[in-house]
Amino acid sequence: MSKEFKQLFSTLIDGWDKHCIEEYLNQKTEEINDADKQYISRFYNNHIRPKETIIEGMILAEIIGSNQVKHKSNIEFIYLHYEFVNHHIQSLFQSIEGSAFSADRSHHLIEKLNKHFIDGEEIELDLENKQAYWIGKIILRNHNDIIEMFKAVKAVYYGDSRLLNTVRIKMIGLLSKEVKNEKNIKKH
Repeated sequence: MSKEFKQLFSTLIDGWDKHCIEEYLNQKTEEINDADKQYISRFYNNHIRPKETIIEGMILAEIIGSNQVKHKSNIEFIYLHYEFVNHHIQSLFQSIEGSAFSADRSHHLIEKLNKHFIDGEEIELDLENKQAYWIGKIILRNHNDIIEMFKAVKAVYYGDSRLLNTVRIKMIGLLSKEVKNEKNIKKH
């Protein structure tokens, strides 16, 4: 972490006991004026966006750094919108494979995506490991499907759901094939 960020965050964290947090919240509450309460865009721009800007700077300075990273916008997106990405991937696992281990599978894929965007290596999953509950049994089992899902989630964030619908249809097709395979195995 750069010297400036260390100073900034250590100053913030060191002095934040319960009393300081209450004082901070009281001050922020007083800063919220009637216009902020009336217009959500004004509230966002005055109170939320400045904090996001600090976090974006930290991501660019500390996570991405001066490296010549090809996928800076994807790394930044994962860090800033982790929960959004996580909920969509987890939801897909739940709808196709059930809720068991869906959170573990989603977290694992996000870590793999982040590593891919940072170092550029293809995403590889240990599909031979039968104990690997953190790997999907039917969907998102290869690099292309995982990247396609990420692109779809990112597109949804920016208002375009077409790709996500396409990905979901593709994953449902994989489920359908899996069900057919299981029926054929039971017949024999």
